[in-house]
Formats: sequence, C-alpha cells, structure tokens
Amino acid sequence: MRGSSLETTSDQVEAPSSALGTISKHMKTNGKVRTACSLCLNFCGVIAYVENGKITKIEGDPDNPRNHGHLCAKGLAGAITAYSPNRVTKPLIRTNPKKGLSEDPRWKEISWEEALDRISFKVKETKEKTERELGIKLSEKPSTTLPDTHPWSQKIIFATFDYWSIHGIQLAWVKALDAYLCALSACYYCGNSVHPPSYLNTSTFEVMVDAEYSKYILLIGAQAGSIIHYDTMNVAKHIAENRPGKVKVVSIDPVAGYAASKAEEWVPIRPGTDAAFVLSLVNLLINDYRIFDAEFLKSKTNAPYLVDSSNGLYIRDQITGKPMIWDRSASGARPFDQVSPHDQSLEGTFNVNGVACKTAFQMIKEHVRAYSPEEASRITAIPPETIKRIARELGDAACIGKTIRIGGKDLPYRPVSIVWYRGLSAHRHSFLAGLACILLPTILGAIQVPGSIHGHPPAPETIDKDGMMVSVPPWLGEPYPPRTPTRPKRVDVFELFPSAIYSMQLIPAVLKHPEKFGIDPKEFVWPEIMFIFRDNVVKNSVSPEEVIEGFSKIPYIVDFSLDLDETANSLADIVLPELHHLEKLAEGLYHRVEEPGYWYGAKPVIRPPFEAPWNELVSNGQVFLEIAKRAGFDHEIFNVLNDVWSLKGTRFQLNPANDYTYEDLIDRRLKVWLGQDKGLNWLMSDEGGLTTWEIKPEEKYPGAFRKGRIHVYFEFMLKAKKELDNLTKEIGLSWDTDDYQPIPDWKPCPSFKNKNEEFNLFLVNYKVPVLAHAVGRYNPLARKLVFARKHIESVLINPITAEKLGVRDGDQIEIETWKGRKRNGVVEISERIHPEVLGTSQHELVKGVDFNYLVTLDEDTLDFTSGAIDACLLVKIKKVEQKVVVH
Repeated sequence: MRGSSLETTSDQVEAPSSALGTISKHMKTNGKVRTACSLCLNFCGVIAYVENGKITKIEGDPDNPRNHGHLCAKGLAGAITAYSPNRVTKPLIRTNPKKGLSEDPRWKEISWEEALDRISFKVKETKEKTERELGIKLSEKPSTTLPDTHPWSQKIIFATFDYWSIHGIQLAWVKALDAYLCALSACYYCGNSVHPPSYLNTSTFEVMVDAEYSKYILLIGAQAGSIIHYDTMNVAKHIAENRPGKVKVVSIDPVAGYAASKAEEWVPIRPGTDAAFVLSLVNLLINDYRIFDAEFLKSKTNAPYLVDSSNGLYIRDQITGKPMIWDRSASGARPFDQVSPHDQSLEGTFNVNGVACKTAFQMIKEHVRAYSPEEASRITAIPPETIKRIARELGDAACIGKTIRIGGKDLPYRPVSIVWYRGLSAHRHSFLAGLACILLPTILGAIQVPGSIHGHPPAPETIDKDGMMVSVPPWLGEPYPPRTPTRPKRVDVFELFPSAIYSMQLIPAVLKHPEKFGIDPKEFVWPEIMFIFRDNVVKNSVSPEEVIEGFSKIPYIVDFSLDLDETANSLADIVLPELHHLEKLAEGLYHRVEEPGYWYGAKPVIRPPFEAPWNELVSNGQVFLEIAKRAGFDHEIFNVLNDVWSLKGTRFQLNPANDYTYEDLIDRRLKVWLGQDKGLNWLMSDEGGLTTWEIKPEEKYPGAFRKGRIHVYFEFMLKAKKELDNLTKEIGLSWDTDDYQPIPDWKPCPSFKNKNEEFNLFLVNYKVPVLAHAVGRYNPLARKLVFARKHIESVLINPITAEKLGVRDGDQIEIETWKGRKRNGVVEISERIHPEVLGTSQHELVKGVDFNYLVTLDEDTLDFTSGAIDACLLVKIKKVEQKVVVH
C-alpha cells in the first residue's frame, strides 16, 4: 500500500475504469474527426479528414463558436509537419558535453526504457536531495506554484508554452514536486504591459475586442483580428460582416502590418511613444471635450477617492482607515462606502482636517494636461489634428449614457474597444504605457460591458478593505495589491517586481550573474533539471548567446522536440519525441465563457510515426506520469489531481493507494467537469468534443455587475516604490523604481534618448500569421506562402528614407545596432512604414534578418517594473556588396 488513502464520504464509490481502450476504439483510419488547433492562442475548432490513417484535409469546425468554420493559413497547413522527414522519432542523448549554437551535440539514439530510466533517476535524486535539505517530504508541505514559490522550488523548472499543459497532468506534476512552472519565450516581449493592467481592471489575463457589439476598434501596437490574439476569428468575422460603415478599425503602429492593411485607417507612430499618444487622448476627452462616464467613474472606480496633494496617497478615515470621498450633501469627507454615487464629488480641490487634497480624477485631469495634441505630436510624429480627431471619434463612439437590452436586462452600451499588445509592450517604461492604455477605456466606462473591451481567461475576484477589486491569477502574480519586496532568492528575482505578474524572462541573466540582482550566493538554490516543451527559447527570445550561456548552467535539460530546434540542439542533454498537435489529447482542454457559452476539446486524429512506449501515446502527461511512477511519487500526483481537477468529494475521487490508467484519469476529469454523460467515450465519439449553452448577462458582461471598484488612479504604485526603495538601499542594489507612479507618463526608451546623426533609425519587427511564434518556419506550405510575398523577408524602408540613404529595392545592407550587433538584409522600399523606422520579420528563413539576435538584455533594455525587454533598436545601415550566387 503506497501513500495514505484520502478520507471519503460514506456514499462515495470508486468509479470503475471503463475508459480503458476508449482512444483506440474511436480513432479512425477513414472519415472525419472533430478536434482543435493549438498552433496559436486562438485554439480554433477543427475538422480533420483521414484516409488510410493519414490526414488529407483540414478545415474549420462550422459548429464551433470559437471560429465558425474559419481557419488561418497556418492552421490549414498545420497537418503537413506531422509528416516531416525531420521529425524526432526516438529518444536522443547528447554525447558532446559542450553546449552552444555551433556545437554538434552528437546525438545518440537510445530506447524509451533507457530514456525514462535516466530521467526518472535524475528526478528522484533531485527530489530526495531537496527533501533532505528541507528536512521534510515535499508531499507533506503545502504545495505552491507561482507566485508563492519558495526558492527550493526552482530545483526543477518546467518551461512550456503549451496552454493545455498548464492545466493538465503536468500541472499536477509541478505541484507535487513544488517545481517552477514558466513559459519562457513569450515573456520577453509579449504581454508584460498588457496582462497586469488587464488583471487590474478586468480580472482577466488578456484584453480583447467585444466581437459582437464593438463599433470602434483602436489597435495600439496590436493586430487583433489578424495576427495571433485571443478570439482572432470572431473579431475578424465581426469586422468583415459590419463593413462598410458599421465598424471602424484604427491601427496605431510604425508598420502597416496585416491588421493595418485591413483597417479603415493606419496611423504611423514613432516606436515607443504610444503612452504619449494615449495620454493625449485622455487629456482631450476629459479636459477639452468633457466626454467621460461620470456615473461609472463614481460607482465603479476609485476616481472620487480623495488624494493628499503633497504625497499622492489616499486621505483615510481616522477611525476605519478607509479611503475618503467628498460628500456634497454633507459638505465633508466620509468613508467611500458611506457616500452614494449621486452625492460624490468627482472633481475638485478640498481640505480635510487641515490637509489639502483633490479627488483622484482631479489629479488625473491636471496631470494629463501636459499631453496636449501638439506636445504628443512632437513626441509621436502623429499630426495634432489626427490626435484630436481620433479622440473625438472615440468619445462619440463610446455612446456615454446609452444602454442596450440583452437577456432581459438593460446594460451600459459602450461600443469602443482599445487593444494593445507587443508593439507597446516591448519597450522600457512599457508598464506605464500599459497603465495609460487601461486608463483610456476606463474613463469611458468601456470595461466588460457590451461593445467594450473584454478579457480571457477570467481569474477569481475579491474586494479588499479599500473597496478595490482584487484579481487572483491562478499561477501568476497579481499586480494589486503589490507584493512586499524581499531580498531575491528566486531564479527569476520575482521579489523585485512587486506589481508584475511574472519575471521568468530574467532567468538566463540571473543564472549568469546572480550577484548582480542582489542574490546572496549562499542562499541561492541552483536549478538542477529543466523540462522544455513547445518553447524554443534560444530562437524566440533575445540574443541566443545570452540565453545559452545562462541555461547552460542548469546541469540537466530534457527537451520534447518535434524537430530538433535551436533549443534542443544547443541545450538539451536528452531529447524525447514530441507529439504533433493533431496527435495529442489536450488534458487542459478548452473552456470559454462567451455567448453562447461553450466547451470543446482536442483529441488525437492520427498516431505518431514512431514506436511509442505505450500503445496509445497521446500526451506528454503520460510520460510525466511514468516518470513519477518510476521516481516513486505518482500517488502524490493523484492527491494533487483531486484538488486541481475538483475530483475531491465526488465519486470520481482518486485513491492515492491505487493505480490509474491515463484514460481513466481523463475520463474522470471530463465527467466531473461536464457531467457523467460526457466522459472520454463522448469526447472521442463523432458527436463529442463540443458542447454549448446559453450564459447569463452577468457572466458575459461582469463590468455591469461588479461590486468592487477598479483603478483609474494607481495609488498602490507608491507603496510598492517605497518598499522597493527601502529594500534595494538595504541590500546595496541599483534598481530603477522611478516608474512606480500613480498616474502614468510617457518616458523615452533608450533608442529614443540616444538617437544621433549616425544612429538615427529605429529597427522594429513585424509579424505574419503563418510564422507567428515561429510555428511554421519549417512547414513547406507555410514557407511557400511566405516566399510568394517577397516583402516577408525584406527590410522595409520608407521611400523618403531610402532616397536620403541612397538605397534601392533589392540592395543588400548591413544593419548595425548602437551596441555593435550586426546582421545583413535585403531592402524593400515601401510606403507602409514610418520614415524613421526599418521593419524586418521576426525570424529569418533564407535571406531575412534574425531580429532577436540583435536584442540584448541589460540595464538599458530592461523595464524594471514589468520585466519587459526593449525591442526597439537604434541602428544605422550601410550598403554591402552582394555575393554572386552561381546555380
């Protein structure tokens, strides 16, 4: 008998393992299969057609509300890579101990049995060593994941960009070992200034367009409805069906990318100046046009809270400690929860107990006056008249005061959606830019009501003593309230980012020089094992040399690889064959709360082209279960699954003393989640894998029903700054805390500040759908699509700039950053790029520029508040002699 049995209720019965053989029974050699695509975060529903066990065609699932039968080129071509001749088909072990881009790993094939034994031994050895150091078994201590991970948790690192793995057996594995879970590549540039503001005011991970009711869509460094984004297909469908005249898309971007090319208006902007543009819109709306949702601001935000004019902190009641609001009916200040919205003063200057104070909204009004259209134009290069017009259009489109009846209830109608993404995030000072962006829809009341910004996925909400909504992300840090900073011990120095939601992108830099981040070497727990799957961090982050130098310090790295990518070849000690997305069963599966509500899952369409250790290898989760079994802690996995899958207290609760098949685990998961008629048999059946239901307005539009207030004034940033200043002074660490301010500002990124006559161009990257996240680089059909459009691999230069520099279409140029890094590229002259900017694709295929090679992680490029890395590069160019290629 292993482990200890869980207590069970008297009516609880161990469910029979009826799912065994279900996957084999239902997998087809001919016919069509309902599944899902996981090549990007939209997760479209898919219908796959199979003949003789091979996929012959992919199309969108017309019944899936996620994509309504549509698929992008990447998804349509996705099956081809399942048949790549370069696929890893056997476990491989590195025989060359040296690691690096130029090193030949000298791979040697080994059996699955040997591979699993090797990995299990390392895991068991590390687990036992950790438990000896702790003086306690990991299974007996409270399990934690981010953000509360203890330093010993970094002994084993899980790096994955596989969405469903975060919710599946891998998550239980991580929690059972108290290991460190992270998604490395995307965190360098992706949503560092998107996710924290979104959690602050929507309690969701990601801001999105309301694909049903939005009429004015402002994209700021984002390509919603075009490139990777949540709900891409619904947004694209909404825009297409409401043209011409019923919807307007305005794209603010240095490059007219795919979204801008389809927008009603493209507004070129200097890179890294988005905050100045947004704050100018806020200034015009509240000071000049007087367009803002006063009712919303009073009842749903901290806009009426009184703020001490001298220090920016709330004026608090001396008895209750609660923030105060000026009560017009009583001509005095009272606690926020004792003043009706009707009697609240939204604007004004007051005196409370001898202290001069203003409402938070008044503070914002005065602060943003510095961002006149003329000043914003000087910074952004957008004409003042354009800024004024967009502000007016946005304000008029917001329909302040109007309502719409949905589901028998009258709801606020604010059909404007403001969405921002990497173009705004990948800069120093971008946390402030993100706060500016969330401020804009908030003053318009356009938060999670019909037509406004929405979010996905939702996090649990609570209300704190100040009346503010607190979002609790399931495996990330919350931006509010700020965490108390402490001397860093963690491998990501998350202790130094009290209002960020992650800082995992710093791991290579910390591993190289932990002392530079204030870490005491005696207290630092060095990672010993790292597992990587669906995360090519060497290719998709910053300079590969920096990444490899850092991660090479981890003694043992296991990589699940479809093809041998840069990360596997440069870093892995052992490689396991990865499954193609159409060979997988998604353990996390998908759950959407939209109209209509729906759930759908991914299931295997074909079998992998290699001899697997089991008859049915359909998930990495099976591999991790086997490793846990061999390392002697599989019973702990079952304990965790009872919690994370809500099995506890049901007839499907797992007894840790028993053995369970993978199929049985998934069957129980489904039945507890969806109902006893929707287990694994249902998922694998022709009819299964998709279910829909109607949801209430309260679920779809929580902004209209939220009890807690959200932020327009970010007072908590002052507390974070004070505590961080005290800590860094105490430990002697140089750390920039100037961006911790309650009202956002625009601040110039390094490229903007260091521009001179020699280095006078900004290099940015653009994206294309078929290469998003580098998925598709080795897909022959995707590559054919890329090469059919020559500009995909070219360096875009504006005609005015090209004439000044004396370059022509097809010229080869050398691009040199102001930090001395160089790459060559081929010119394409185009009017769809700002005159001060060069644009190149993210990844080179044949003749393109490897953009990430040019990016460095250092004191200049790090955003000390969000952890973002600045990807706006200051460069110069020169023509180089082209080599003659003889065919």
